Amino acid sequence: LTGVVGKKYSIGSFSHIPVTIGIGNNTLTISDEFSVLPTEKDSNGKDISLFILSTR
Repeated sequence: LTGVVGKKYSIGSFSHIPVTIGIGNNTLTISDEFSVLPTEKDSNGKDISLFILSTR
């Protein structure tokens, strides 16, 4: 990974699982290979949110 996410580490990846992004009738479903990156930590230093990045 390079750029803004270049300093992040992947905590895993998955493929062939559909990911749907959107709200109401305005959605997009993608089945691809994705990397999972931690983005925020709580006050104890544990990951509390994830960023899912397509590898294409």
